[in-house]
Amino acid sequence: MKKLTGIMLLLFAALSTHAQFTQEVSVVNNGRYYYINKTIAGQTRDGIGPDYILLHKSYAGVAMSDHFVMGKITAIRGTTGSYNRKWTVEVNTASAYHEDRGTLIAYNEAARLVLLTYNGEKYMAAEISTAALVHNLSFTGYTSAETLLLVTGDQVSNVQEFSNGSDNMVLQGQTTIKNEGINSTLTVIAPAASVNVGNEKIHAGGVAIRADQTGRNMSTGATLEFVLPAEHNGGNLWGQGRIMTVPGNTLNGHASGKMIIGTRRFFNKINAGHQWYYGDDIVIDAIGNVGIGTLYPDPEAKLAVKGNIFAQKVKVTLTGWSDFVFEPDYKLPSIYEMEQYIKENKHLPGIPSETEVKEKGIDVGEMNKLLLQKVEEQMLYIIEMKKQMDEMRKEMDTYKKK
Repeated sequence: MKKLTGIMLLLFAALSTHAQFTQEVSVVNNGRYYYINKTIAGQTRDGIGPDYILLHKSYAGVAMSDHFVMGKITAIRGTTGSYNRKWTVEVNTASAYHEDRGTLIAYNEAARLVLLTYNGEKYMAAEISTAALVHNLSFTGYTSAETLLLVTGDQVSNVQEFSNGSDNMVLQGQTTIKNEGINSTLTVIAPAASVNVGNEKIHAGGVAIRADQTGRNMSTGATLEFVLPAEHNGGNLWGQGRIMTVPGNTLNGHASGKMIIGTRRFFNKINAGHQWYYGDDIVIDAIGNVGIGTLYPDPEAKLAVKGNIFAQKVKVTLTGWSDFVFEPDYKLPSIYEMEQYIKENKHLPGIPSETEVKEKGIDVGEMNKLLLQKVEEQMLYIIEMKKQMDEMRKEMDTYKKK
């Protein structure tokens, strides 16, 4: 019992001094090395890059022994005056016999797994994007024939994004969990595929849940985003994507309570500030009005569409119809009254003028009712003219007989 107590006291003492210093530890088990806080010397360049952590040599056409790195690499991005945040990736890579395999998951910012050439030899490496310098790098995990060397971008060549052959199992991601009072952010970006668009490569997939983003001028509420990050080069980290803003937000000074489903969203370079562009959106405002192609639907319209509408059938329900024209007490204007009105107003009675249509548009249902009224009035005129013509024919026949 005394011996056990002594061991516990020693363990407690070791743990209590952990805050004062961190010592590199390596353990050999079953022929594998396990490192705790293995130092990776050096730091990246500030605002220049990208730079790379060489993990181990890669297959280069000659059968090779077992090389692998399985664990977590951590570092600090920036200093007190800039960034000052954790940089963390998990790597699981292996090169042996005649193939390379590997995955990479980045937790705090975008990163990717690459193949490159350094000093004439081929390596598998983790890319660190351009931004404030990264320093105090360390590795914890299993290794065999590892390199774990930090090199700058100008020291390497032939950089290619890594792909697991036909499986295409490159996994890159970002997870951010932040809780500071009312500000909270959960970001997960886990691309499952790459798409080439011209000379640009866009990584697909990703989810981001955010709250109180002052960069988007939102005062309250949260957002759920499905984004397509662009190249992980420290520049345009957010490319095209979809965004849905849940009710409770104020967007650009307009009424709160919008839900936005955007089919395109562009986020400019991080160092240039936060700017958001929307297009082809579907918006549901605080009172349930829907806008398509516009962020601000007309408050008097349940559906506002900026653009063309193509449909096979449109049904409009109305109150009342134009058949009152055929009622006996309907007063049909004389043809001479109609002529005088047209000369003075340049449009039919009851029909909006060109100026009114330009300013206010037209109500399709109401306009159809008005047009039908004019058609029915014309029918009454035609019937009256037919009666008059028949009467004149009778008189002509009588005159001929005489």
